[in-house]
Amino acid sequence: MLEPSEAIRRLNPDIYPPPKSLADRQAEYEAGQEKAFQADVEAYLRYKGFEPRTDKALDCGTPRAGWYYHHNKAEDNPYLLDLLVMPFDSPAFELELKAAKGRVRKRQRQILEQHPRGRLCVSMQDVRDAVREFTGSGEGI
Repeated sequence: MLEPSEAIRRLNPDIYPPPKSLADRQAEYEAGQEKAFQADVEAYLRYKGFEPRTDKALDCGTPRAGWYYHHNKAEDNPYLLDLLVMPFDSPAFELELKAAKGRVRKRQRQILEQHPRGRLCVSMQDVRDAVREFTGSGEGI
């Protein structure tokens, strides 16, 4: 019999993709594959108790830590960064995710310079540091 968490992962492959090795993921980031980086960031946020603000997630109830919204077509709206994270116990913050070969556009740079709760993240460590900083969580996050 499957563990409940394994059953949930298998029933929701779009939300919980199968894990890859850390070396494989790092190679994808360095090759400039921003989608791989974004998927890992979303998996990390779900692990920390955030859920995507989608119809499917909203129907499942209230998440432990808060919501996040991944703005997939950032070119269509230059006024939002890639991820808007909305914790329940602290103000919202934004993350701009870039793989090794990604470039920050002019409008994104302006937002990052002017927004005190916006961060450019080029690694998982940057993401962990930003979440820790903006949620006020200690080493547990």
